[in-house]
Amino acid sequence: MSGIEVAGLAVGAFPILFEAFKEFRKAAKPLKLWWRFEVEFDNFLATVQREQIAYSQNLEILIDSLALSEYEKATLQNVPESNLWYEPQVQSVLRRRLQNRHYPWFMEQLRDTNAAIEKLLGLLPIGKAYLVDSRSIEAEMFRLKRSFSREKDDLLDIIRDRNEAIFHFLNRDSMVNHSKTQHLKPVEDPGFFSLQTQARDIYVCLKERWTCTCPEKHPCSITVSRKHINGNALELSFVFNGEDTSILKVQFDEVPLPAIKISEPEDEDIANLRTQLTIRR
Repeated sequence: MSGIEVAGLAVGAFPILFEAFKEFRKAAKPLKLWWRFEVEFDNFLATVQREQIAYSQNLEILIDSLALSEYEKATLQNVPESNLWYEPQVQSVLRRRLQNRHYPWFMEQLRDTNAAIEKLLGLLPIGKAYLVDSRSIEAEMFRLKRSFSREKDDLLDIIRDRNEAIFHFLNRDSMVNHSKTQHLKPVEDPGFFSLQTQARDIYVCLKERWTCTCPEKHPCSITVSRKHINGNALELSFVFNGEDTSILKVQFDEVPLPAIKISEPEDEDIANLRTQLTIRR
């Protein structure tokens, strides 16, 4: 994957670690050896949560500085499976924000983070441990404790290092940009991609819904002017240049997009784990 959409993968990959943990924990908890491994496993989960929060905050810093709508920002931040990551508009805005000379380095940090998460998931025998007999499960637990204890720290170090590197980059970069803007006269963003998207939506709407009543086929072009009137009301003027030039004005109200639902189911799980750790100690 070559685009910035790799950033969205880690947004969804972190919660998968928690789901994998719950699945494995449910199968392994009745085992005799589990008590020797439980505290270490729970501490690992708490560390992953800290890094998930750090990654989410880094992403929020990055996205908040982009010339996108609030709805688009919320979607990128909270809906990792959204196709918005693949939109040319978002790709272009992110590239401008990161600058071409820094873009390859930034992408490498994201790929390293994703690779480390995938390897952490590979340490868990999800989908096989609880489908075999108890002796096989005990053997799998012994193998897991050795490999998990040895490898997880290295992988967590990679995630932690990349998170810190991304944070320091964004922090320094924002300071540089702030210094530049103090010496530059602000200019109005033409919003080219936004206008392009609106033009495409209008074209699709007319293509699917508009029925021409002319007896014969003829060429037709459309010119659109857009202006706000009376608060949220919007007026579009369509100039049809066919056999007879005519002007059609359409007025409608802008409808706000639905809010993005932000859910963090892992917080309750972490709180329960911490309570269990306190009781055991």
